[in-house]
Order: sequence, then C-alpha cells, then structure tokens
Amino acid sequence: MSLLRSVTIQDSGPQKQLFFKRFENGGSADMNVNGSVTPVVFSVSPPAGEVWRIASWSLYVQDGGTFDAEKWGNGITMTNGLLPILNIGGTDYDMLEFTIKTSGDLSSVCDGLNHLAFGTGDEIVTAEWDFISKGQYVRLTENDSIKLVVQDDLTGLVKQYSLIKGYKE
Repeated sequence: MSLLRSVTIQDSGPQKQLFFKRFENGGSADMNVNGSVTPVVFSVSPPAGEVWRIASWSLYVQDGGTFDAEKWGNGITMTNGLLPILNIGGTDYDMLEFTIKTSGDLSSVCDGLNHLAFGTGDEIVTAEWDFISKGQYVRLTENDSIKLVVQDDLTGLVKQYSLIKGYKE
C-alpha cells in the first residue's frame, strides 16, 4: 500500500507540493519480510519528469513485547542488518559506514528516536533523519532513488515501514 498525500504551500517563492511517500518492494511497503537468504530492496524514487527535494526520512517499527537496545524490535537478532543506500544516476552510495543491526544502532545515527509504549499492546519505535538540519534537502530526479535493504528475517515483527517527506520542485 502506497501512502501519498500532498498539499500545496505558498512561501515567498513559487508554490510547492508537499508529500509523504512510503518505500516499496513490488508494490508492498511492509518490511517485515525475510531478507536473510536474498536481500529485499525497498525503494522510493520520483516518476518521470519530476524532481523531489527530500526533507527527512523516517522508519517505523512495531512489535509485541519490550524492545531491546541490543536487538531489533522484541528480540530479533540481525546478523546482516538494514542497509540505507542513496542511488544517484544508477550508482549506489552507502549512507552509513555500517549496517543497522540493533535499536541502539538506529538511535546512534538518527536525529530523533521515539519509543512508544502505551501500557498494553505493541510497542513502537520511530526514527527520523532530518536532512534540513544538516543544511540541505536531498535532491532526487527520475534516475535517482533512496533504498533500504532488508538483509535479515524480520517476519517476527508486527510491522515495519519507511517513508520520506519532501516537496516536488
């Protein structure tokens, strides 16, 4: 399921269409997949003729039980991890010097991490990378993409997905 919502804003310059877009693999945004044997690539990219400015990238993880800083969700051991990649003009660039294997790893690289426990039911972790706080948007054309590669078995999670927020030029 693709999440695409947009509004138009007006600032001192031309109007910009804002959007939220989930990463997908074969039309599915559900990242609770088994990528342990064959990595599963989730990506997002502009359609032909569009240029996007990405303000932030976020990750949502939902699982039953208590989250662990040294594991993923409620006790998943990742040996290969999640690999964030920026693809510009067909060339992949690793966004980190390591893969994300634990909630602690995620906490160390994101700008904001929230751990939500409502007393009963599942726990949720959300994390966000804010590109604007680093001085710029990430610019994507139709030949570019942002990818998140799942390289472990995450089928034990209740839910995981990733999305970007930005505007169309």
